[in-house]
Amino acid sequence: MHIPAKNAKKKILVVGHTPVTCISFEACLLTFLGDYVEIVPWCVSDSTVPPREAASVDLSLAVTRLAYDLCRAYSPPDKPVLVAERVLSVNKLDKLLSLEAGAKAYVVGTNHETTVNTISLLHNLGFTGNIFVPYYAGMADRVQPDITVAITPGLLQIVPPHSTTVIDIGAKEVAISTLAEIMRLLDIPVTELNTISSRYIQTILGATRERSYIGFQNEALKNQLETILDTLQEAIVALDENRRVIVYNQASEKIFTTPVAKAIGSDWQEIMPDSILITCLENGEGVSRRIKFIDGQHYLVDANLLLDHDQRTRGVVATFHPVQEIKELETQVRRELKDRANVARYSFKDIKGSSAELRRAVSLATKFAATDLTILLEGESGTGKELFAQAVHNQSSRRGNPFVAINFAAIPDNLVESELFGYEEGAFTGARKGGKAGLFEEAHLGTIFLDEIGSASPDVQNRLLRVLEEREIRRLGSGKNTPVDVRVIAATNIDLEELVSRKRFRDDLYYRLCALPIVIPSLRMRKTDILGLTDYFVKKYSETLECSPEVRDIFLQYAWPGNIRELQNIVKYLCSVVDPGKMATTDDLPPYLLRKLDTARRENAGERVAAPPAGRLSPHLLGEFENPGARRSVIILLSELKEYTAARRGVGYTTLLKNIKGRIPGASEYYVKRWLKGLKDAGYVEAGKTKQGSSLTEKGLALLESLRGEDCP
Repeated sequence: MHIPAKNAKKKILVVGHTPVTCISFEACLLTFLGDYVEIVPWCVSDSTVPPREAASVDLSLAVTRLAYDLCRAYSPPDKPVLVAERVLSVNKLDKLLSLEAGAKAYVVGTNHETTVNTISLLHNLGFTGNIFVPYYAGMADRVQPDITVAITPGLLQIVPPHSTTVIDIGAKEVAISTLAEIMRLLDIPVTELNTISSRYIQTILGATRERSYIGFQNEALKNQLETILDTLQEAIVALDENRRVIVYNQASEKIFTTPVAKAIGSDWQEIMPDSILITCLENGEGVSRRIKFIDGQHYLVDANLLLDHDQRTRGVVATFHPVQEIKELETQVRRELKDRANVARYSFKDIKGSSAELRRAVSLATKFAATDLTILLEGESGTGKELFAQAVHNQSSRRGNPFVAINFAAIPDNLVESELFGYEEGAFTGARKGGKAGLFEEAHLGTIFLDEIGSASPDVQNRLLRVLEEREIRRLGSGKNTPVDVRVIAATNIDLEELVSRKRFRDDLYYRLCALPIVIPSLRMRKTDILGLTDYFVKKYSETLECSPEVRDIFLQYAWPGNIRELQNIVKYLCSVVDPGKMATTDDLPPYLLRKLDTARRENAGERVAAPPAGRLSPHLLGEFENPGARRSVIILLSELKEYTAARRGVGYTTLLKNIKGRIPGASEYYVKRWLKGLKDAGYVEAGKTKQGSSLTEKGLALLESLRGEDCP
């Protein structure tokens, strides 16, 4: 096993109410994860003040749900918090077998929650023949004198004082499911789960072995332990020192084909003549992560010796896990961690820039983060809409809960509904056995980010509207609704209002989504940020790269249709092609950028932008343009187009007319169409593709700035 350096270990804050619980949890975590983690214990009964290290831990683990609020309050806001699943230690369960059938016994705990949990665990392990009565701190005046037996998980100080029989079953331990979740959240290699489960199983087998040596051959306990082993998907085989099989679960039967009943008590040499287990017994040492080929399939084998108190070998226990399953599991975990990690990594400090346009958007987003209302982010592709969404989530009260993202343009229409809302088993051909939770369920108590919402189909729009109104989802193939508490942040790079006017987007859904709109400016609308962003990316990817003044000037002139994403990619490109210590020149720029710049230069050669050149506008419009009133109207029209262009929201003439009415005397549909056509023919306005409306070109932006600089209001 690879053991990382000590300074690479992750820190876990363990919060419990009693010293016994904290000590037990710390020992358990170090036993199974000690190569990867350090423990910062906080026993609340000893101190109400958290340890100083609490502010810098990587994960917080609450022993009970009552401790969760403390974890949440004192842990780093961007780090995960878990409530531990707990199980009873098998080492001392045989003490309960002395209870007479039907007898009453107190079960002791720190509070009602932990006590009821202990009783439930006892029932699940098959101890159903007795009447268990909860007893916890503060109940001393409500004891029943006829109950003289007390069962306690290490909490001797809380036991009723009149108890004549006290059975200490030891502190509850961390469940293997919680260990697996900790591994996932802390990026501990998933293959380590095999080793950990082997250790976990060895503790169970050790308990079984110990009982056999001291004479406890109770059938009830034996059946309970067999049930535990048969629920494991790994094959478990244990031999005594004479090579006789003492443990052989159902998963082993699938690999070695020998039935369980026949295998128990048999000589393992007869079942597997050339076996690694026999080699371990003969050599007196175990093996770790050994690959073995058995019946046409590769298995990962971990084998450990069973030792008695004098460290003499009394047997061997091994786990067999199909290598293919490990590969598939690791691939699945990596994919989910990468593509749908459900964690927001960015905050407002990650949004770079100081322009007034950007600061305005950040200020709005910061204010909106304090609410729970739906946010609509409007902006061109590459402007950082998901960055804003994650920052809002991490600034909100939901920051400790999931952040789930979906891009409607990236998923086929026939899969969007099952991804969003989940499905039941058998809902459609190919549906996963057991069904699947949708993204809304995954985002429960957190935030869901609906990117490119304008690409949602009418059917999905209908279901989204119902979720926003009812706060309930229904899986495909299910007849019942599931409540969800989710904050919705939507994003679009097209004009939703225009889609509404053309009946391609539901107006009621639009107004639901647009409760708190934020327009994220394009890079060309925040030119003062371009060089600062360039320097930021240079420092991030290659501290030695320098850009010549000519390159920096080109960056300021370029229109950046791909926005920040395009700038980032160009800096990456320069870092790759420019030799260390040399300065990037215009010759180093990507070919496509040079072609665009050359085309723009040739188009603009000799052109005076301050006023439309003769021959480009129609004579009639050119004559009107000389009128100051008409010039004011053009400024208003161009300004309105600029607002939509800033968010890459092409606007149709109907919406444009509605926005300028009252600001331009005599404005009409004919007026707007006539000027849009004239400005388009002159190259100042561009008609969007697929009826996406009109937007301002770079020459149109320059014309507007020139007109504003003249004596026109």
